Amino acid sequence: MNTRFRWMAAWFVWILTVALAGFTIRLAALNGTRLAGQRLPAVEDVAQAVASLGFATVGALIASRRANAVGWLLSIIGLGMALFPFSEEYTLRGLVTGVGSLPAVEWAAWAHSWAPFLSLGAVPLLFLLFPDGHPPSRRWRPFGWVLGGGAVFLLIGALLGSDELQGYYTHFTAPLENPVGIIGDQGPWAVFIVIGLAMIVAALGCVGALVTRYSQATGEQRQQLKWVAYAALVMAALGLATFPIAGFGGDSILTKVVVISFLISVGFGIPASIAVAVFKYRLYELDFVVKKTVMLGTLAAFISLVYVGIVVWLGSSLHGQSDNNLLVYSAAAVVAVGFQPVRSRAGRLADRVVYGKRATPYVVLSDLAHRMSDAYSVEDVLPKMVEAMASATGATKIGVWLRFDDEFRPAATWPAGLLPELLPIVWKGEGLPPFNGWDRVYPVIQQGELLGAITLVERSSDPMLPTKERLIGALAAQAGLVLRNVRLFEELKASRQRLVSAQDEERRRLERNIHDGAQQRLLTLAIAVGLTRDRVADPALGDELDRVGEELRVTLNELRELARGTYPAILTEAGLGPALESVVQRASVPARLAAAPEGRLPAPVESTAYFIVSEALANASKHADASSVTVAARLDDGRLLVEVADDGIGGADASKGSGLTGLADRVAALGGRLRLESPRGAGTRVVAEIPVP
Repeated sequence: MNTRFRWMAAWFVWILTVALAGFTIRLAALNGTRLAGQRLPAVEDVAQAVASLGFATVGALIASRRANAVGWLLSIIGLGMALFPFSEEYTLRGLVTGVGSLPAVEWAAWAHSWAPFLSLGAVPLLFLLFPDGHPPSRRWRPFGWVLGGGAVFLLIGALLGSDELQGYYTHFTAPLENPVGIIGDQGPWAVFIVIGLAMIVAALGCVGALVTRYSQATGEQRQQLKWVAYAALVMAALGLATFPIAGFGGDSILTKVVVISFLISVGFGIPASIAVAVFKYRLYELDFVVKKTVMLGTLAAFISLVYVGIVVWLGSSLHGQSDNNLLVYSAAAVVAVGFQPVRSRAGRLADRVVYGKRATPYVVLSDLAHRMSDAYSVEDVLPKMVEAMASATGATKIGVWLRFDDEFRPAATWPAGLLPELLPIVWKGEGLPPFNGWDRVYPVIQQGELLGAITLVERSSDPMLPTKERLIGALAAQAGLVLRNVRLFEELKASRQRLVSAQDEERRRLERNIHDGAQQRLLTLAIAVGLTRDRVADPALGDELDRVGEELRVTLNELRELARGTYPAILTEAGLGPALESVVQRASVPARLAAAPEGRLPAPVESTAYFIVSEALANASKHADASSVTVAARLDDGRLLVEVADDGIGGADASKGSGLTGLADRVAALGGRLRLESPRGAGTRVVAEIPVP
């Protein structure tokens, strides 16, 4: 069927159903609930007319957007449910409460005779075909043929039969003749009983098909089927209970309760359960249509209420004391002023109906784009990205993984405390590796390169749906550039850490070579010179040897100082605390160690802290003209805080020297930061924050 024609036909049926329901309510109000001491069916007819709107609305939404039999079945059921009470109230008005006031009453009575058969076979068929418009398998098709054939047979019999037309009006007047009755004898009642029993069995088979489909479904489809399956089971149970209770209970209260419950389950339970599947679990992906429908309906109701309230109610209250044109203009002014606020609130209401408490896809994407424009760091963008995904999908856990060579490493999670629990996953170079413990895995690919993955654990009551799948796909596409920059940043940081480790290792090697090589040779040479001095008789030569020995001792001391500055042995052997005590004691400016960590820390952290203190003490001695320096190093919330403060002249500038600049790079390589505070005349303060893994 052409898409445009399908759309027009679906909404034409909806408009017709709404019109019939509206006329039913109006006629029921005119007819009243009692006449000549006898009750009239006004309440039941109004309830059925209202129930028809649920079927018609959901059916129109589906049929106008999808080539799916479910939408047309819902529309047909709604039309039949609206036509039956309308024709009943119409005939009552034309024949009983307002005799002769309406035309073509016999045709209304004729429609009343066959209207129920529109819904008789359509409701069970709905269960058989829900949600994709096809039976679960070929073996279920006979139930549909029996239902369809039986309903058509009964409908033709009601349309063309020559029996007298029956309706509620026959309580007050004689029945009418069928205006198109051309079938003289409709056959023995046994045929109708057999057909009716076959249709009951087929209807139960359709309910069984839905339950079977539900038991075999998983994830998204299971949630979509759940409420409809419950409604079908309740309807089937109440329908089966109606026959024996009505047969033995007569007109008892129990019979009325069961029958009313059955009618409620059909009239309200079924459309409500399908509405839950459509709205809550995004069945048929009608988000946009539902949102626009809610907005337009709210605006139409607002405009109608304002116009009716001002023009009709206020006009009738003034009894002609005011000009009608003035009232119309006033109504237009109120609508104009209130339109935008109501439109905004209608939009929020539509978003709430369609997306629930979660953020809309547009909000999520725009928020992520805004944050991407601000920064690309792991500390900022990735945590915000997983938080946005959580708000949009309702997932219980979300993780973002970065690929480094042959493994995927966790980069950010929601909730944030989950990150330390995750371990890297080995990648074998093809596709995605298995992410155990995660329900969904989405690759992040940019320019054909697999950069990482997004994983999530869906909430059992709110599974992933096509709309959310597309949103995650859009987020993954936007996240490609973020992950590429983050990976480059991580690779740069790892490279700098390797350089720092290589420098430290080279310092240790040089210190060992000095200690074990040149230093030992000079010490041996100094001892040899001393022994030679003792055997020399010439005083002049002895004095010369004494000078050589003194130069050797000075050179040895300088070499020892150089070895300590290259990489102090005490740092390797005893740790940061003793090493800081040593460097403070040897400082050329009065210095005090206020605090030092106990125990050992990772070697890169210890060496970085040591060289920061050494460089700061050297600068205080050479440039600060300080009289005292305070050194402190303490652990705080997974970080080593190192502080060196002097009381010198201040005005230090890290850009004018290479020492602090190199140390800042070294600290940054470990994921920390170095801060210099040196106002003129107020001393200098060097503060470093170094993460301790």
